Amino acid sequence: MLKIFADQCVYAGVVEALREEGFDVIWAREISLRKAPDEGIFNFAISQRRILLTFDREFGNFFKFDIAKSFGVVIILVKHRSIEGIISDTLSFFRKFQKKNFKSTLFIVYQDLVRIRRF
Repeated sequence: MLKIFADQCVYAGVVEALREEGFDVIWAREISLRKAPDEGIFNFAISQRRILLTFDREFGNFFKFDIAKSFGVVIILVKHRSIEGIISDTLSFFRKFQKKNFKSTLFIVYQDLVRIRRF
């Protein structure tokens, strides 16, 4: 099963739904990274060999974050989405892509649309 590190901006309902599906999720709010800067979040995900799950579009800035060193970055776009829609989008994405290699890859997810960029 995929190992995921959820940024502090990820809703509790999303973390709970992923865990109920059997995904191994660490959430920044539950550990000492509740108010960590983005660089700390990114580096923790790398150090733990986990996919970074976030709602923060800033992590898509590949000039700032070296996605090639990551174990994957997944940005769920939440604008104009209900919490139920966001949970559904997130679960659908991870169910569909759970067999894929996330390493060095940026995924941007909005509903059924997924943009993929490998580094």
